[in-house]
Amino acid sequence: MKLSNISVWRQCGLMLLSLTCWTACTSSDPDLQAPTLTVVQPKVLDTSYYHSADTLVWQAILSDDQSLDQYQIDIKPVATNPDAWILSELNPLIGNQAQVTRQIAIPLATQTGMYYLQSYCTDAANHHSDTITALLRLQNATDTLAPQIAILLPTDTVLTVFSGSNIILLCHLTDDQALHSYYLQLYKNGTAAPLYQSLPTAINATSYEWQEVVPAPAQNGNYSLYLHLRDAVNNSTQRQISLTVL
Repeated sequence: MKLSNISVWRQCGLMLLSLTCWTACTSSDPDLQAPTLTVVQPKVLDTSYYHSADTLVWQAILSDDQSLDQYQIDIKPVATNPDAWILSELNPLIGNQAQVTRQIAIPLATQTGMYYLQSYCTDAANHHSDTITALLRLQNATDTLAPQIAILLPTDTVLTVFSGSNIILLCHLTDDQALHSYYLQLYKNGTAAPLYQSLPTAINATSYEWQEVVPAPAQNGNYSLYLHLRDAVNNSTQRQISLTVL
């Protein structure tokens, strides 16, 4: 018995549809998995100090289910500074696993301060790993200049105030590299221990406005208010304001 042309075409169509379905179901899925990056060194919360002209070691373990492509390392300052060190490098990878150690020379002229070190990797399908960010403390080994305190208020460093009043303090703080922290101490003259000492306030900048309201002592007498400032390499400055409390 002969099949009609319509039957033949129907059978061919069914065979083609079945083949298409089988091919779609059995074909391997493209690379959909992102690579992984584990930074071994430096630690994310690194408390070490790195100095200009030193070598910074970056070590990481990288992997992908199919094929790695490249990794990126970026170093930039936390605070905007046109003179700060900036590094951006892209390096190739081969295979699906790698352990990489990079030795990065810190420039001699590196500005002191806090820096971000960010790194990630990509695979052959251009999937990105998570970006790992570490915080670095960099110091310029040639920084020997002390930071500066310019007292704007009060306008005189010898004051007479009333007990229970407030002293408005306004200072302009500067450093050629990077400020680190400031604090104040209040002493009654002739005593060894401070009546009051503030906790250090951290700064990451080359200039800063210090504003504070300091209560005058309750008892009459002569007092000294000391303003302390240090930079990121521990150079320090101290200013004094003499108080007579009535």
